[in-house]
Amino acid sequence: SLQADRRVSNTRRRVHITLELPWSADQCIQQCGRTHRSNQIQGPQYVLMMTACGGERRFASTVAKRLQALGALTKGDRRAADASDLSAFDVDTKWGRHAMNELIDTLTRPAYSRTIPPPKHVREALGIKANSELQERWASYLDEAEDALASAGIDSDCPGVKKLLNRLLGLPVGMQNQIFAHFQANLEDQVQRAKDNHQYDEGVVDIRGQAVKIEAGYPESLATDAQSHVELQHFKLGVDRGISISNALDLLKDKAAKNESGVLYKHEGIYKSNRTVIGREQEGIKAYAMLIQKPLPSFCLNPVPIFKVYRPGTGLGKPTTISDFMGDGSTPRFQLQAAEECTKGWTRLYQDALSVCSHGPNC
Repeated sequence: SLQADRRVSNTRRRVHITLELPWSADQCIQQCGRTHRSNQIQGPQYVLMMTACGGERRFASTVAKRLQALGALTKGDRRAADASDLSAFDVDTKWGRHAMNELIDTLTRPAYSRTIPPPKHVREALGIKANSELQERWASYLDEAEDALASAGIDSDCPGVKKLLNRLLGLPVGMQNQIFAHFQANLEDQVQRAKDNHQYDEGVVDIRGQAVKIEAGYPESLATDAQSHVELQHFKLGVDRGISISNALDLLKDKAAKNESGVLYKHEGIYKSNRTVIGREQEGIKAYAMLIQKPLPSFCLNPVPIFKVYRPGTGLGKPTTISDFMGDGSTPRFQLQAAEECTKGWTRLYQDALSVCSHGPNC
């Protein structure tokens, strides 16, 4: 049986591997339906495989958009695992179109663009270092990319991301990967700026915390619909956003088990600040943070590891690179510590955060 049917002896979860994404999203849905049918014990696990060619993201984007339209578990459902979140492949969005326009504007005007140094996110995506060769390598990339876009018929009148990705498929693999890496960097920058300006809708998200509870006196009724008699209720949640040392160590243990080597990666672990916390100098209390590396993107030419940052009093914070985390000064801001050496200091900050801010009771 292709599905885990109740009528057969083998009811283990099926793993459906798609070696090549079809042109049509409808065909992909048909393929998935062969192993996901009624009367099954459990649904299958889908593995959608693709190459690292930038243009092939056009197929993934189409399939992701169609699956989302059908209400599939891509985002906003607690049963959908982060690793299989197809929304990350949907680049044909409002922010994708902004990123495409920025890309085409840069590459179709190389004479002007070479007078402006590329921003950091573009340099990292293209593997161009900020040294004496920056101007030469940036100018060389702009000239080659302009010729490539012209040969593929991509100009400022490009109607959408789908056409851009279609045309990229006609370019040599090396050049299409460079251009797509540039586009992806622009897209991530657009999304980050939208998040910073509170303009980005992430859909349904989980409220994370050590403990989440409904505050006393809630929910309260705001109104009642006259026809259905359904109440509009207001909930107020109390969230303990910190993370205890035991939970932090469990996260590190689980991450080490998931790594291919079976141990933590180079920069993963718990760090202790070299300086005391502002406002707590007399107590000699120093800050702590834990770094866990996120999966490296498959389509980045020169991937820079991004780390999740956990702190005792606030829990999961904004992702960062190791260079930004350690600082640009001659003395690094943090030092990696053995986990057992951080228990006392981490616990002190976690418990203090229940009643005061990180700067102490006098803040």
